[in-house]
This record gives sequence, C-alpha cells and structure tokens, in this order.
Amino acid sequence: MGGQDVDRDAYVAENVAILDALPAFPGSTMLEEVSTVYRETEIGAVVGYVTRRDLSLPVDVSGDAVTAYYEEQFVPEWEVVERLDGPVLNLRREGASVSINAESWRAHVLEIAVDHAAFDEPG
Repeated sequence: MGGQDVDRDAYVAENVAILDALPAFPGSTMLEEVSTVYRETEIGAVVGYVTRRDLSLPVDVSGDAVTAYYEEQFVPEWEVVERLDGPVLNLRREGASVSINAESWRAHVLEIAVDHAAFDEPG
C-alpha cells in the first residue's frame, strides 16, 4: 500500500461482499454494521478497514453453539487461525480474515468482523 491511504469505499465494499456471502446463523437478524479504520502508525497512512456486523441471536442459543455452527460452515474452505475462550473463532482464507465473536451471546448478540486484506503483504 506504499504509505498511501486506501480507498475507503472500495475497501469496505470488499469486506461487505465477504460478510454478505457468509451463512447467517439460523434465527439471527442484523442489528448494525460499522467499519473502523486502521493505520500504519497512530498518525500514519490508512492501510485498511475492519467491517463489523452485529447480529441478534435467538434467546435459546449458547456462544459455543454459535462458534460450532460457523466452524462447520467455514472449514475446510477457511483455515481456523485460533479459538479463544469467550467464545471467539478467528478464520483465514488467502488474505482475508473473519472473526466470529460470540462473547455477548448472553445478551443475544453476535459480532462478525471482516478484513478482506488482513493477511496481504503491504506493497
């Protein structure tokens, strides 16, 4: 990316395309979608955006059930990078990352964050 800011609209559009292609957790509905910038340094050039979609979850589902569902849906096309207590499932396919964060399952909220170029080499 060479120290130049990336095009926000194009970057976010690629993130949203991945989000739109992901399977919806059964019974979930979208609450909010937001994209957040990240930079090379605190005041440096913009190098990307993470797009997060918050979904409402059915009241009778556990966080572990959510991450198990997504692991079943993603693997083997996506590589599981890590599983965190909470429960959180981080995945990768080529340069893209997806984080399934069900830590707020008791409040019936699921966060899915995408960065289509998280693992791309700068340049």
